[in-house]
Amino acid sequence: MKIIDNLQFEFNECKNIHFIRVEIEDLNETILNIIESLNDLSWINKFDDEYTKACFLARAIPTAKVLSKQLTENCSDQITQETGEYVVSEISRKSIIEKLNYLSIPIAELLGRKKKGNPGFDFFTVNDTNIIIFGEAKYVASQNAYGRGLCQIAEFINQKKDIADLKLIEDFCNKDSLNNVINGKKGFAVGFSAKHETTEALINNIKRNRDFLKLLQYEEIIIVAVNI
Repeated sequence: MKIIDNLQFEFNECKNIHFIRVEIEDLNETILNIIESLNDLSWINKFDDEYTKACFLARAIPTAKVLSKQLTENCSDQITQETGEYVVSEISRKSIIEKLNYLSIPIAELLGRKKKGNPGFDFFTVNDTNIIIFGEAKYVASQNAYGRGLCQIAEFINQKKDIADLKLIEDFCNKDSLNNVINGKKGFAVGFSAKHETTEALINNIKRNRDFLKLLQYEEIIIVAVNI
């Protein structure tokens, strides 16, 4: 992957908005890299307690195998919607970690979440001021998918799925960041498949999106456009 844009700007009430745009130059290579990342479980060794390590291993190993199989079967110039969302999710997560130097937390499935229906957010990170960022990824083959991603985030906030997800990620976050969420201090990220619009056009369109406008009250917004 190649990061072609990395911008920060203010808009209305929100002082901290990031826009990252990623170009997938070789889809086959990108999927192989994601498979390698899925199967790298070295993050589990960072925990001190043996029961915590054993718990994450029991969850992550079979999930990594299933996801790797799905991605391998779609390792071509065309990908399914489900595979596309895994790609967008992992590329968005890695881009945020790489460019903003935020905390690396594995995708939700590796932590034990079953992906049926709309169980909760797809990926998470924590910024340098102890603000947890809740991320949602969307892939649509025919159009920019930011509208669907932002709509899903708005629905999840109404359903308090950010609060519910704290139990999923509590082992990666300190108490200050967890309590910040309870006190309304949190951020959101949308990762989405993007088409040929310019970055300027994408940002201008997103600024007019009603669900994006709802997020301006929060501490941080991250937008990741993945050209795929």
